[in-house]
Amino acid sequence: MGTPPQMEFRRHFHALSDKDAETVVQTVADLIVGYLKRNPGVGGPAPAQSGTEIQNPDDLQKETQA
Repeated sequence: MGTPPQMEFRRHFHALSDKDAETVVQTVADLIVGYLKRNPGVGGPAPAQSGTEIQNPDDLQKETQA
């Protein structure tokens, strides 16, 4: 017979150190950013093709109207 789910959870549960938690957060953020860069239609408009970052939302509207 298998271990009850609550016991299984407690057996594997432990708290991450602050450093490990920050590493996990940074890794997940990098994965999300990388995914969005590879799939520009997901999550919003594609980045500007000029290679410059759009700093002002009004600039985005000007580029899409041009």
